[in-house]
Order: sequence, then C-alpha cells, then structure tokens
Amino acid sequence: AGRGGWLAEPNGLDPLVSDWLDAAAGCRANDESDDRPAAVVGPGAVAHDPLRTLASILAALAEVLSSSRPGSVSDDVARRCLDAGRSHLSDPDLHVREAAARVLGSTLDAVGDRDDASNVVREVVLGAAAADGDPGPSPPSGPGWGLRDDGAVVRHGRLLACNSILSTRWGASLMADRSVGPAIVSSVRSCMRDRTATVRAAACRAVGPVLGKSLPPCPALDASRTSADECPRGPGPASSPSVRGATTLRELRGDILRATRAGESADVQLALARGLTRATRIMPDLFLCRTGMPVMDAALMLAISGSSGRDPEVRRAFQVFLWSALRMGGGGPASAAAECVRVGEGSVASAASVEDEAFTPQLMRYIALAEGENGASMVKFVTQTLAKLEDMEEA
Repeated sequence: AGRGGWLAEPNGLDPLVSDWLDAAAGCRANDESDDRPAAVVGPGAVAHDPLRTLASILAALAEVLSSSRPGSVSDDVARRCLDAGRSHLSDPDLHVREAAARVLGSTLDAVGDRDDASNVVREVVLGAAAADGDPGPSPPSGPGWGLRDDGAVVRHGRLLACNSILSTRWGASLMADRSVGPAIVSSVRSCMRDRTATVRAAACRAVGPVLGKSLPPCPALDASRTSADECPRGPGPASSPSVRGATTLRELRGDILRATRAGESADVQLALARGLTRATRIMPDLFLCRTGMPVMDAALMLAISGSSGRDPEVRRAFQVFLWSALRMGGGGPASAAAECVRVGEGSVASAASVEDEAFTPQLMRYIALAEGENGASMVKFVTQTLAKLEDMEEA
C-alpha cells in the first residue's frame, strides 16, 4: 500500500501488481521441473511449498484487484493479470486453479469491459480461440501433462473460471449473448454428469451464477445490457423473477435433481446447495414456480435433520438455501398459512401459533404450488427448524 496501492493515483497499483506477477512467474518456473501428476486435487489437499506460495500470490492479487479503485491498474498490467489467470487455470493443483479463476474475475470486474469478458469466456470457458487470433498462453507442460486426468483438470479449471466471470458485473450480458449463454449452459450440464466428483462439484457451484444471471429470450435485449431488470418487456409477467430464469432452470433441472440423489457424494451435494443459494440470492423467487418446485422439494428432503445418512454440513447448506429461497424473516399472518394447508393428522394444526415472521409471502407461494403433503411438510419444517435459526443471509 505504501507504493500507492490504495491511493487514487492513475495506475497507482501497477508496481505492486507487477511485482506479484513476477513472483508468480518465478514460482511457475521453479515448479516446472517437478514430476507431478496432473490429477484433480480435492478439498483438504496440502500443496507443496512452491504451489502454496503461488496460490497465495494469486489469491492476494485477486483480492487487491477486487478492491482497487478505477484507474489504479493500467490496461497493460490488467492484460498481464488475465494472462496469469489463463496460464494457471489448468494447473494440476486445485488451490492454484481456484486462485487463478479469481484473478480472471477480479480483473474483468475491475478493469475489463464487456468485450474483454466475452473474449475471455469464449477462450478459457468454452475453449475457443481468442478473438484476435492469439490462442493465449498454453497450459503448463511437463511429464505430468497428457495423462488420463488431464481432461478433468482442464474441465475443472474452466468451471471455476465460469463461476468467477459470471459472478462479475458482466455476467448478465454474457448469459444474454446467444452465442455465449446457451454454450455455457450446455457445458455446465455436461460437467454435472462428469465421472470426476470434483468436476461435478464445480459444475454445481457454477449453477448459481448461470441461473441467477440468465435472462429470458428477448430480441430487443442486446449484450450491452447488464441487468435483467432492463428487459424492454417491462415489469409484466414475462420479466418477473420467477419467469426470467425459468428457461435455463428447465434445462438444468434434471441434472440438479440427479445431484440430490442418495448415491451422490457429499462434496457434490454441498456444492449444489451453495450454487442454488447463490442463484436465489441473485434472482429472488427463481424457484417459486412450477419449474422450480421439484428442486424445492428435493432440497427439503436433504435439509430435514432426521434424514438418515445425510452429512450434517450438507443438511445445513440446504437449510441455508431454503432460508434464502423462502426469504425468512419477513413473513405475514400465520393464520393465513394455516388456512392454505388442510388440517389433518400429522399436518399443521398448530401453524397459527407460530410467530408470523415464519410465514413469508414466498412460503405462501410455495404452499399454493405444492402437491400432496409437500406443503404441510414444508410448513412443519419451517416452523420447527428454519424459524428458529438466526439470520443466515451471509451463511
């Protein structure tokens, strides 16, 4: 910071960022002589020292870029940041790939424009050549590359980049671009069926911004628009929150439900819950429609504490999702909810005695759409579990 990091000087961060880029390049050069396998490193893995240093440098670089002021990073240095992110996105180590993806997103959010974001997505996420004909930096080479798991590493890195870039201010315009959005959805769907659990988990996390930043088909919506609320259809039903992402949700729903099955790994289901939570926080009420009800019902089953064999962290993550989707804390009269659900044996006869805050308009909407006993089950879960939880908005 003493070299101008947080000051509003033109290009004030260039010296610091350049030093870190040089240090990252040095870590890469020292590590290229190692004979390491190109395997997907899962959660909790410990990198050896050069990789730990490289991941730390890239993570710090991403943090500085995300906090930078306009004009504090020059275009030339920003291009170097993008090159660094691209070149490390296929690193065999998970932590390095995660940090590299963050560098891409932070750089585009802080310095890039819509065209930059589109070009980077086409190249590093969709695997197309760069717009200027330059394919960009090649993945690391060495004895470990070219093995069977090479493809999983590349797919995983692309998903991390997809998540990071779509989470920027350019995400909505990218998903609205008909030459980009459908291809991203197709790639994420394919990776949700991948044989490697770490790839499936990354795809489930990417579902968040993919769904949350999706816009309805609209001929008058060009790529320069960055908000779903800018749809020229106006505030009518065609652009309501429950409709805007319905098309993409319909495409992904089958794969989302497949990931909730009992045979799926806990890491994948945890990633799915966090991805769905991210989606509903970006686009509220997304799942409160006919298309989204099967997802809500599956989430309820995974969130119930009494479900045998469920990982506690997975249960908690799906509770956070339902808490967000139902917008707990801003409810209406409990008696109205009690009237929506027929009182029968084992149902919600005591609903009216629960604090009104539990019965949000979103819960009422769910009850109206629910089939069979699902409405009663959700009300029981809300009143007995979710209503007792503290604010989970930042969970």
